[in-house]
Amino acid sequence: MRIGIDDGVIVSPFGLFGGSPGLPHRYCLVSKGEERVLGSKETEIPVFPGDLIIALSSGGGGYGDLKKRDENSLIWDDKNGYVSM
Repeated sequence: MRIGIDDGVIVSPFGLFGGSPGLPHRYCLVSKGEERVLGSKETEIPVFPGDLIIALSSGGGGYGDLKKRDENSLIWDDKNGYVSM
């Protein structure tokens, strides 16, 4: 089997109204215990039985200035991994 990699590896999703950009996509192939990060628009990647494909898709950029969020929202965001304080 062969796969191709999507866009979004190089260009991260942008933020709006002072929000930070999101993380880019990250794709990896684990073959024979070795993990290899796959590049942007890489194609014709051989995948063999037992190999694993790890696909971490970005969720989007931030919205608004973090300094303007209320304290409870910031605590919730930090607890859930959306920001780090």
